Amino acid sequence: MNYYIFSKDFYIGQSRLEYSDLSMGMVHGRFIQGPGYQKVKNVFKLFTSEQYDEYYQKRDDLELILQDESGNKIPNDFIHIEDFSPEFEEIIVEVKLVSAQSWAGIENT
Repeated sequence: MNYYIFSKDFYIGQSRLEYSDLSMGMVHGRFIQGPGYQKVKNVFKLFTSEQYDEYYQKRDDLELILQDESGNKIPNDFIHIEDFSPEFEEIIVEVKLVSAQSWAGIENT
């Protein structure tokens, strides 16, 4: 299943969130950039350049939203995108879920 990430009202990318550690309430996977990602890429580059305080503030200001293929919003505490490109080709997204049980329910449908 594909999961879509939005910042306020524009699409920034998607992931299959193919890995999970539900004991920690985390899901993660390969991030595929959408057309709106270029508008916010500089925020995620702050993390890779170790500007953590500024990163967390600006990331939270993006009001990131996670949706499933049916358009259902998935409650989360945060969405973190690790963008080490161009050093590495792959960009990773991590999501801290509000409830691991709700993710298990989504995966079983």
